[in-house]
Amino acid sequence: MDTRFTNSNICPLDSEVKRGGWWYGHLPCVCHSNRGCCQHNPAALPIYHNHHLPSNARSAHYYTRLLSWIWHSFQTFLQPEKTFHVASKPLLIDDESAKEAEPLPPFCSELPFDSQSVDTLAPSHPSMPYHLAIYHLDCVRRQLQPEVEVAFIPELSCSGTSCFYPNGPSYTWSSEIYFQTGTFLQKQELHYIVHKSFSCRTLTFSLCPHVPLKITGPWFTEDNGFLTARALLRYPRKRFEEDYNFKLWTSKMGRFARMSMCNTCHADGETTLELVGQQLHIRYTCYRDLGSATDRSTPQWRSLLTGQGVINRHMSFALCKRVWQTAQQLGRPNLHLVPHVWSQGVVYLNEP
Repeated sequence: MDTRFTNSNICPLDSEVKRGGWWYGHLPCVCHSNRGCCQHNPAALPIYHNHHLPSNARSAHYYTRLLSWIWHSFQTFLQPEKTFHVASKPLLIDDESAKEAEPLPPFCSELPFDSQSVDTLAPSHPSMPYHLAIYHLDCVRRQLQPEVEVAFIPELSCSGTSCFYPNGPSYTWSSEIYFQTGTFLQKQELHYIVHKSFSCRTLTFSLCPHVPLKITGPWFTEDNGFLTARALLRYPRKRFEEDYNFKLWTSKMGRFARMSMCNTCHADGETTLELVGQQLHIRYTCYRDLGSATDRSTPQWRSLLTGQGVINRHMSFALCKRVWQTAQQLGRPNLHLVPHVWSQGVVYLNEP
């Protein structure tokens, strides 16, 4: 019998929320109630799942998570040494804690136990099983050494495959957290490949509470023997959601590339559409400044979480360049470089 997925004996589920001033949360990707997914917890250490911490983005995607758990279990049965191989040493599990019989949960916090601490940021699409709260960042920040200037945070980074809706098309996604000069940065990406024989509902993505993006279609036609892809995009012209731009894109125009910027939240969103052979590639990438995580009320975190903030951000490529170049500095994969036409010319994210 595989005992790696049995209930943890650290704390019973009906125990008190707080113990000695500390309370325990769960991993941002909860594929299993006590273990987390194999990517977040490759050593299968016991993790207390606090049922008092509901996630505001857990919208009944249990079927997808169940399939993911079955698949990981099947891989473990066939090749356990590969399934639980630790590629890099996480920040929150040191050598001493690894030797303990019952190590402490890697996510615990002294922050006030309220919605401001445990509510999670909305992902780029509601079906993405990634839930990040401020207490996750707080726990990592307390473990970082003072001399650390730039770091990739594996505990809060994850990737996988999900479906937009039940029995709907699947897509790949990734969400990575970086630490750079006292600030946490996030790069969250969604990649969807549409085949010409498949139809899809309207897709709605969100950069932040203020900037949505809707893609209707896409659909394919044959024009003079050539395959043409079309899609209708709807996005805010400015900060206000009532004022929208509509754009009908066709693959005859070439690759579509657009950078959306919120002038309240510290967030930029990159949208690309490109026809490759008989498939349409849709990629949506969010670049976010999450703040220092020293205070739950920092403007970066508060505006992303609640939408409350002041409209005072200058529109520029500084943020998305900072996140992209930090990921490049850390040697992270899946970095895509596309030109963006701006009022001052063509901009690339790898430029100073």
